[in-house]
Amino acid sequence: HTIADAHSLVNNSNNNSSGKEFVKNKQYLQFPVDEALDLSAFIHADRKQKRVNDKQYRLRSMIVHSGALSSGHYVCCIRKANDWYFCDDARIERTSSEWVKTLNAYMLFY
Repeated sequence: HTIADAHSLVNNSNNNSSGKEFVKNKQYLQFPVDEALDLSAFIHADRKQKRVNDKQYRLRSMIVHSGALSSGHYVCCIRKANDWYFCDDARIERTSSEWVKTLNAYMLFY
């Protein structure tokens, strides 16, 4: 799935419950890392004409969750200039945007 499919993924994950038990949605979501996220397709034509801004966003950081809904571990990746860093508790390592693209994002920050 791509980030354009995110709305349907969220709706599907909200319906992934059986009774009172919720199930973690583990579907991978493809998201732009090196490219800009272009949201101009979702902007009303009147707003586009005013050109408030170009609706292009660059990924700054992300949170990744491993484990179940009731437990697990959170890590994050952050961009500083054009370099990516993986942060896991007290450990911080430089990494690549190619590796960041392989992660199953929990939250994306633009």
